[in-house]
Amino acid sequence: MSVAMTTWKAEVYPHLVGVPTPGLVNAVRNASREFCKETQLWTYELARISILANDNDYTITIPADQYGELVVIDNVKYKVDGADDDQFKNLDPISENQMDVDDEQSDAWKYQTGSSPTKFWMEPDDDATLYLHPIPTVASASGLLVRVFLKPTKTATVVPDFIYYKHEPAITQGALAELFAMKAMPWYDPNLANAWGASFRSSIANARNTKASGLTNRPLTVRMRSFV
Repeated sequence: MSVAMTTWKAEVYPHLVGVPTPGLVNAVRNASREFCKETQLWTYELARISILANDNDYTITIPADQYGELVVIDNVKYKVDGADDDQFKNLDPISENQMDVDDEQSDAWKYQTGSSPTKFWMEPDDDATLYLHPIPTVASASGLLVRVFLKPTKTATVVPDFIYYKHEPAITQGALAELFAMKAMPWYDPNLANAWGASFRSSIANARNTKASGLTNRPLTVRMRSFV
């Protein structure tokens, strides 16, 4: 389910009148993109991918009806062909640059083969292709599970409903911070822009902490961010 960004009229207009609808939508979109990028709350599991023998690159495609684009890969799981779902195992994220540094044979690691992949990476300048390592020599039907973090696209006009129903105040704060910072507009107010911006950043931090704790009292631990 999704919620139209114009729904934020009811939240923004009491604080700021005169903003045309396109300007409101743009501010809400930008706030939503930043919020989702920084909190990594919008998760999406792709349709299962079949692995082909001797093929290590797979295109990551986000369905158009999601109105989202990739932020970063959260998790990749693999199972051998025909295995039950409880046999999926996590693949380790790697950095192409670090592998080049660690491998004495330089790029030779890219061409290594094996019956099953154990690692994955994505190139920094290519956000659509997932690479497996080593190159699998055995096919596996529906053998790859990929979970990603998304943010709204640059042209989206809707957001997932949880963004509105659980995080509406944060998006309102971000939208107002952007709108009040528009110097060419009659409602320009740098003080209010700074105040709303500070509230937005605080809401992002709180949302990150809540995700990390999982609504429990367990202590927070530092974990490396997923690689792309």
